[in-house]
Amino acid sequence: MKTPAIIDCDPGHDDVMAILLGARTMDIKGITTVFGNASLPLTTKNARFTVELADLRHIPIAAGHDRPLLRENNSADDGSRVHGKTGLDGPTIPEPTVPVLEEHAVDFIYRTAKETPNFHLVPVGPLTNIAV
Repeated sequence: MKTPAIIDCDPGHDDVMAILLGARTMDIKGITTVFGNASLPLTTKNARFTVELADLRHIPIAAGHDRPLLRENNSADDGSRVHGKTGLDGPTIPEPTVPVLEEHAVDFIYRTAKETPNFHLVPVGPLTNIAV
């Protein structure tokens, strides 16, 4: 039986791999996104693109916080040196059709944790959504 989990991430190349590998070993109840390797709109787009490309459209995606919790947003820290301006530079990424939940990532994590026995949270990006 696969472990139920939410992957909380800021999809750049590394987090895309975490999603793809996690889908093989976990029952992914959702993917929550956060500012980090790129802006929140881009990390959310990258998560949507990943589930669409990997035929994991059944996994809901919820967007979370768009800035760091305790410091100023410094664009020099946004991961673009490693992942490029989009967080997934390299291929041209079409606009995904997978929707984003209207529910905020923090609320989605809380609700899913309460409703799911043996739930695991797998944070692989900034911990802002977890801290709140």
